[in-house]
Amino acid sequence: MSKSKVSYRLTSAIAKRELDRIERETGAIMPEEVVRRAKSPYSPLHGHFDWSDRVAAKKWRLMQATQLILSVRLSGDDGASRRQFVNIGYGAGFASMEKVRANPDIAAQVAKAAHDEIEDWVRRYQDISEALGFAKEAVKTLSKKNKKRRSA
Repeated sequence: MSKSKVSYRLTSAIAKRELDRIERETGAIMPEEVVRRAKSPYSPLHGHFDWSDRVAAKKWRLMQATQLILSVRLSGDDGASRRQFVNIGYGAGFASMEKVRANPDIAAQVAKAAHDEIEDWVRRYQDISEALGFAKEAVKTLSKKNKKRRSA
């Protein structure tokens, strides 16, 4: 098990042990059960959570705002549902598709953010995707896109 951090004081190894315990004892890892167990100040998971309702409420509203921004979809002339706002990049916020289409610099930022997301996805799901046989195809497709982008 690696020693990478999940949060301050909580290593991935400890989080895995605790989440495995919950799965063993309940049959599945449900967020409600994780929070219930983490409430105890003696739980190794306790420090991962914001127990101040004021702080947690603010973070939750930011998450809801992000979900709202990303949920806005409208049908195009062809009837296909399309996202209206996209992530410009980590920490840079979101932009309307109109703005992305009109500004080549923002379009390049969005393309890079999308590329980074694909690479992250491939890394995150490598074990599962290799077992299912589609990781190599995703990597090939990504490599082809990279070559085209570099030559452009």
